[in-house]
Amino acid sequence: MRAHHVGISPHLASLLTGISEDQLPSPLTVADLPSRYGVAVGHRSDEIPLEHPRNWHRLQCRRCGQWGDYEVGLIMIPQRPKHRSAKPRQPERLEGGHLCAGCTGYFRCEHCNGADWELSDDLERPTVLERITAAGLSFEKRTFAVGKLTMHDGFTPRWATEAEEHFLDIMQKTGEDAYLWNRLGNVYRTGDRPELAMVAYERSLLLDPGMVESLFSIGLLLIDIDQPIAAGQHFRDALFYARNYHCMPREKLRELISKSVKYLLALHLKYPDAIPLPPVVEGLKSSTKNAALKELRTGLNRPETLGPLVDLLLAAKAATPASQGKGLSPALKVRPNDPCPCNSGKKYKKCCGA
Repeated sequence: MRAHHVGISPHLASLLTGISEDQLPSPLTVADLPSRYGVAVGHRSDEIPLEHPRNWHRLQCRRCGQWGDYEVGLIMIPQRPKHRSAKPRQPERLEGGHLCAGCTGYFRCEHCNGADWELSDDLERPTVLERITAAGLSFEKRTFAVGKLTMHDGFTPRWATEAEEHFLDIMQKTGEDAYLWNRLGNVYRTGDRPELAMVAYERSLLLDPGMVESLFSIGLLLIDIDQPIAAGQHFRDALFYARNYHCMPREKLRELISKSVKYLLALHLKYPDAIPLPPVVEGLKSSTKNAALKELRTGLNRPETLGPLVDLLLAAKAATPASQGKGLSPALKVRPNDPCPCNSGKKYKKCCGA
């Protein structure tokens, strides 16, 4: 079962709805927020994989003084300074004497909806057994890790709610931003609040329909709640907008697009009448489309097969590790004077192949 606390920030609701915080309903629910899929994700959140193992700790709210048990997510412990000294090394302490550098879980006080906490000793000091056990676990299976929570702009929050407030404050002052909504969605997703993540990703797309990362993230959530047709549309849109997306490093974008192609092809093979082929394949002549689909089906998990297709989607010319070796098959090749697979109506050499 998911955590029983489902608090929502009034600041978030106010920014999304334009209603002042003192006029908002109480308690707030996802249904009070503008979203197409948020409620559906909330109803089926138990079917969505956790980002990290359940990690319950007892905390005291500084606002109301009440204690409660909360899933704190991954506990971050500061890195010990690397220096030699005759004295025994002591763990790095943060401002206020705390050892805990942050927690990824998103939670609010179940009594007052506050988000300011007193730290408990067990939250700050992972046991020796936990440290030994974690050494053999993947990052996704750990309950603590060495490091700090750091946002894309360098901000280092203690709690996920502090990261949330950071992004909301920026947008309150400077205006809403699709990229910041996407980053806020990632905070919610990592914090095990997928329904709020969906709300943020959808807001991101409302501001910029070409926000590829939001399209991909929504597609994944829709698969988790058994909405394959809608998921396929979002993956297809991610491919359509990929060549003009500049908000992430190129290799990271290639990886995201490669995953989008895999998901879209798998969904098309299961629902061929409802989910169209990727734009590049769909733009091919009918005589070669079946051959292209056959090759992609048989090589779905081979990067040497998907690499050239991803390069076409990104209008790439330079060879990369993923596209070296095997080239495009005749079924997937596009000649300079052929219509561009992106369906722009131009010749390939005047469009994506320019």
